[in-house]
Amino acid sequence: MEINCFYFGKFGYTIVPSQIREDVQRIKDHGATYVTLNVIEQDYKAAVENIDITVNEIVKAEMKPILATERWLGIFGGVQHFPSVYALKNPDTQLILENGEVLTTELGPVSSLYHAKAEKEIRKKLDKTFEIWGFEGLMWHEPRLPLDYSSTAWGVLGGDINPEKHLQFHQSIFNKYHRRIKEKFGDKVIGWLNHPKSNKIETETFLQTEGLNFFGYQGHPWQSDIDQRSELYLADPDLPVVSKAGINNLMVINNIGLDGERQKLMEQNIDNIIAKDPDMLGYYYFPANVVWPKEAMDIIFKAIS
Repeated sequence: MEINCFYFGKFGYTIVPSQIREDVQRIKDHGATYVTLNVIEQDYKAAVENIDITVNEIVKAEMKPILATERWLGIFGGVQHFPSVYALKNPDTQLILENGEVLTTELGPVSSLYHAKAEKEIRKKLDKTFEIWGFEGLMWHEPRLPLDYSSTAWGVLGGDINPEKHLQFHQSIFNKYHRRIKEKFGDKVIGWLNHPKSNKIETETFLQTEGLNFFGYQGHPWQSDIDQRSELYLADPDLPVVSKAGINNLMVINNIGLDGERQKLMEQNIDNIIAKDPDMLGYYYFPANVVWPKEAMDIIFKAIS
């Protein structure tokens, strides 16, 4: 079992280098092989040096830094609630609902990969990120790809917008990203943390994406029955098991947003997730919005140790 620490937001925007070193050493001491950093669109201007420092500390500790594409174009998940600057500045790329209105989330509009310049923007950002910081892998963090009814999508799909064609199109885009990464930057580790609202067809499609090394879900240890959605790829007999797709399975302990009651439930149930024995086990390091952050992290560290 590989341990992957999701070290989200700890480098932005004011950092104390000694605290970064202490964090990284603590992560290392608790068995992590990988450390996943979230990079948002704004970081390319506001946090380049901070990410430099963090990546260097991870590498010096002999762990592998992994990129998480947080909030890029509004498509991907994460823990920081920042709108996509790109989607706001490029309204011609915004995803359109069936009623003709722009899809607007609590963080604003979302761009659509049917637009060639939106697809190119992610490609450019991947190139830039690997060139600047030399990440050793990539974690697609909860991609959310709803149907787009824009005129561009209609054209790309030949006037027939249906879920199957839609998913096949997006799978082809991620296939191209993965081939480009491996051709330009070598054999990077690529993981896919599935969106919790993804249905069976979406999951089956993206499991078949070329170049994936890990695929999985968040696990919710603060639910006494352990969220069934987070176990689909292990428990549902009608869903292809990740290992059958030739991919290692990933489970991330969702220890974000813990109040006192949830924290008690997490302590009671966390072993149920670890007992799944995933190929990669992830957790969030001192995540946002936790009532007792130190005690919550002690529960995580004790369990993974």
